[in-house]
Amino acid sequence: RPVAITMLVVSMRAFWRAASRRPVARAAAPMMTSAAPGGAAQDAAPPIVLTRLRDARRSHTDVTALDLSRCDDLVCTNLLCEHVGERCACRLARWFEAHPLPRLETLSLAANELRFVPDAVFGLTALRRLDLASNRLTAIPDRIAALGRLELLDVAGNAGLETLPAALFDGRSMPAL
Repeated sequence: RPVAITMLVVSMRAFWRAASRRPVARAAAPMMTSAAPGGAAQDAAPPIVLTRLRDARRSHTDVTALDLSRCDDLVCTNLLCEHVGERCACRLARWFEAHPLPRLETLSLAANELRFVPDAVFGLTALRRLDLASNRLTAIPDRIAALGRLELLDVAGNAGLETLPAALFDGRSMPAL
């Protein structure tokens, strides 16, 4: 009997460890839609904000918000990269190339100590909000202009960032900074 109880305790510990690794998603604040024909406003289903790359991979065509702030999924495992073991944009670039997110509107990469923005981010044409705050960015590429729907760009807390690309100020609707 003591062996059976020990096995049960071990099994329960394994269960709780596995349960704590389940996809972490949180609902964003509910959005109000336009008034219904009867005059009453209807609540739209709140978007799901995914916080891990592996969760977004499962439903990549439906993802509209991805919060990768301080995300351990961005820790580089590429032995050829000089930033192996650290959060790195190369890991993010490979992931976006393999898993396009056609409906992604909000992307937060805040506080990941990224040194550059991967080119794959500029292929996210539905992107409206891009949070690059508190990284180690020294430049924002001119390709940021490819994000024609961009409404908000947060680059606060990047001490090495001194200028923004002129393409952001070309007379089109400029994103809020």
